[in-house]
Amino acid sequence: MTHQLSAITKSISAREQKSDEDVKALTLPTKESELLHEIDTLSKRMIGGVEVKVTKILIRAADIESKVQVHKLNMRIQSFLKRRNVDDLIADIEENSGVINEPVLCYFDGASYHAIDGSRRRMAALKGQFDLPLEYFTVDLPYKVIKAHINSTNTSKDFSDFEKIISARNEYRDLLHANAEDESVKSKDLMVDVLESNGFSSSNASISRMKKIFDYMHEEYFEFARVNQISQDSIRKLSEFIAKFSKIDSDAFSKENLIRVFKSVFDELEVEYDGEYSGAEMLSMFRKKMSPQGDNPKAQAMLSSTSTLIENEDFKIELIESAKGWGVKGNGKLSKTFKEEFQQLLNKHYQD
Repeated sequence: MTHQLSAITKSISAREQKSDEDVKALTLPTKESELLHEIDTLSKRMIGGVEVKVTKILIRAADIESKVQVHKLNMRIQSFLKRRNVDDLIADIEENSGVINEPVLCYFDGASYHAIDGSRRRMAALKGQFDLPLEYFTVDLPYKVIKAHINSTNTSKDFSDFEKIISARNEYRDLLHANAEDESVKSKDLMVDVLESNGFSSSNASISRMKKIFDYMHEEYFEFARVNQISQDSIRKLSEFIAKFSKIDSDAFSKENLIRVFKSVFDELEVEYDGEYSGAEMLSMFRKKMSPQGDNPKAQAMLSSTSTLIENEDFKIELIESAKGWGVKGNGKLSKTFKEEFQQLLNKHYQD
């Protein structure tokens, strides 16, 4: 009996000792540990659904242009931003003693910082000579993740149709380059993926139109434009117009000449419409300048082609295609009413 009581006493004593050790092993949160946890949490951000660690840094005004670039997936074209009004943002920063509070989120590749948002803040800092705060990460995230983040920002709603198109074009070209040696990857599949991820139709007709825009439209054409006022439909018509007449043996539609022509177009639109012009008005003025009767010195007098539609003993109908558009010409027994109605039909077809 005494032996049994002794064994029970030792067992209880052992459990009590273990209980004391468990309490000692329990580390309760201290103010220091809570602060460290908070700092660790603050140094992380969600980017397109992926958590990454970010580091804060301040870039001096003199170093912004050389050190902070705009990420290739950022739709905001800086040459357009220069023409936009960033003066209001600069005025706000000046009222805040020249301090930019919200940092620009960047990917750091070891040499340069690539802004995936805050490109307007970057331009304001560059123009106003302010120091620019950054939050950067070093993980090379997939382009779809970065794209998802960019599309979630409030400023993404302000992207023009042309900026969205140029962004899609750049993505498409990058994907073509990355998959150049992979025969299993089809260019059409890449185009469909890019168009759908950027909110465009991926029908066969849309693919054909977008390829033409990718090939014939350049950022330099719209450097002096109010791009937010120019619709995708106007850009499509413009690309088809340029594609058609650039095939003629003339340098009138060369990129170098068109840059000059577009500058003239947008300068005149600013004066004529006080900056409130549409894509249709832009297209109309461009066609006028590129017509043989326009004020573009490189628009050739023979910038047209004629096709005979019908010809017999009684009459002849010819379809004339020029930089001014489509026209119909007839002789013999071709009535004036018929020519006028046919011309209206051509005008509707050409405008659509």
